[in-house]
Amino acid sequence: MLFVNGVILVFGWVTLLFITLLSVIKRSKQGLIVKPMIWFLAFLLFFIFGGVSLMEYLIFGGKGVTNRWTLAVLSDENIYLFSSLWFISAVCFTIAAMLSYNAFMRMTLTWNKAHVWSGYELDIAVHIALILAVSSAVYEGHFASLKGLERTAAMWMRYEKSFGVVNLPYKDIFFVYFTLLLMWVKTQPKKRRNFIKYFHILFIIVFMLFAVFKGSRLPVAEALLVWLAFNLWTGERIRFSTFVSYGVLTVGVAVAFYSLRGPLLSLFYDGMPFPSNFGRLSLLEADAGAQIYVTIKAYTEGWKLPFELMPGNSALLNALVGLIPRTINPIKTRTIVYLFNETFCGLYTGGGFAMNIVADGIFNFGRQLFFVQAFLIGIIVGLFEHLRLSRRRFGPVLYVSCASIAIYSVIADLNQFLQVIIWRLITVFVVTALTEIFRLRHVRSAGSAGNRSDQGRSFSQLKSY
Repeated sequence: MLFVNGVILVFGWVTLLFITLLSVIKRSKQGLIVKPMIWFLAFLLFFIFGGVSLMEYLIFGGKGVTNRWTLAVLSDENIYLFSSLWFISAVCFTIAAMLSYNAFMRMTLTWNKAHVWSGYELDIAVHIALILAVSSAVYEGHFASLKGLERTAAMWMRYEKSFGVVNLPYKDIFFVYFTLLLMWVKTQPKKRRNFIKYFHILFIIVFMLFAVFKGSRLPVAEALLVWLAFNLWTGERIRFSTFVSYGVLTVGVAVAFYSLRGPLLSLFYDGMPFPSNFGRLSLLEADAGAQIYVTIKAYTEGWKLPFELMPGNSALLNALVGLIPRTINPIKTRTIVYLFNETFCGLYTGGGFAMNIVADGIFNFGRQLFFVQAFLIGIIVGLFEHLRLSRRRFGPVLYVSCASIAIYSVIADLNQFLQVIIWRLITVFVVTALTEIFRLRHVRSAGSAGNRSDQGRSFSQLKSY
């Protein structure tokens, strides 16, 4: 009976995927093209984790899975429960995102009157953002290489030290910089080649390499999403076959990275044994297994968390209060992520899980109303699409740099999702304000605004649909 229910659930996932595809695929002279909107990319994560992992289990069972966290909750009942909870959340998220995206379309029709960036302004902005990105990354020790359990222990010790210090959101600053760089490169004349352009490229490569060395694939995935959002903003559409090919490749590489990292690390680090039951590439072995563990533990054993440590004994209130920096917020306590890991994983010993939209929804709204969080986040993500239609400086930079909310809206807690938006919004504001200050100083020194020489094209000349 359980297998039949699983097959019915798979049919539900496939039907939901087909419906969402109809809203983003268009036919053109070049064939089928797709507009990779943020809410659609977020839905694909729902489908991969909640749907494809169920399909894998129905076909292969638990064969080849060695991840101790996955094995701790791997059963027919739990897989079905996990996929059901994620399917309900995916439906609520998709409905909310599509409704909010379409309901406010008329509001944005008058946004396209103001210019975005002149070449001179963009030249100033990208280098201000570069200085902020480099300074914050150095301050936060991003370029210090850590490995294995040493990295996990450092992560939690750094978290505890953050109670008394101010942390800079260096990753958020970096992606505002990366967005501005994409715009800057787009406006440069094709024949122009200069040293500073290659310096930008070198910095991005080094930043990404250190992120991977520390065991994080998230910055690489975020950079890909920023690039997709940038193409959407500039009016470029991607052929559907290309989109699917790159999507399959990206997921395949991510799964391979996670599934193979145990055997690979055992070749380089002493004391790390080669897995005895190593098998195929597996979503259950990779990130989907981690999401299953977190979801099942939250749904079945969430009462074990020490809610008395949170303001008002509420995870939701704790998430909102947590948006205020700890140095100026005396009642800010441990995050829900920290408490979960402390309860179920054991800190400093290889434990470390992120929250997800379903598990965090259970903690915030209870087992019966867990889907409310998916609906609320869907509204926010759907509204975000309107920023790409803005011709003002602020809107498109925030939209492109926040493309990774497609990830944070699914596999993160509410606090982290909101922090990504808030910190990148603050960074865009700071860069924009500093750019305006430097521009005005340049205009005054030149004698008049008309005497300044803009570098490259103005972004007001680029089409945005």
